[in-house]
Order: sequence, then structure tokens, then C-alpha cells
Amino acid sequence: MGNMCACWTGQPKESPEEKAKMAEAQKKAGLAAQQRLEAFEKTPVGRAAKKAAAEAAKPAPVHSRGEPALRWQIG
Repeated sequence: MGNMCACWTGQPKESPEEKAKMAEAQKKAGLAAQQRLEAFEKTPVGRAAKKAAAEAAKPAPVHSRGEPALRWQIG
């Protein structure tokens, strides 16, 4: 039988007005997310999270002086 509508690509056509509305909504969402992040960073919890992330990013000191990390004792 074939395709009934061979021109259908699977995606609906968006008008320029819809694209503009979508772009404006994305812009507003980005600004709102940035404001929430800035407000969070000003709270004590936000400052602690930022400090913890900075500490976790630091490389751990290497204390290997030829000795095993764990010492086993027998008896």
C-alpha cells in the first residue's frame, strides 16, 4: 500500500512565534536557576557544600613509604 503521507518527517512544524516563546522560556529558566544557585551559595549549607566539594577535589596525600597500608597482626 505504501505510505499514506510520504511528506511526514515525524516532527511537527514549529512556527517562528513558538520558537521565540521556547527560547524566551529557556532564557527565563536559566536565569531562575542561576538565582537559585546564588541564593543557595549564600546559605550556611551552601557554603559547607562548596567547601566540601573543594576539599574532595584536592588530591589525597600519599603516605606510602614502602610500607603496606594495612598491617596485619597474628596472635
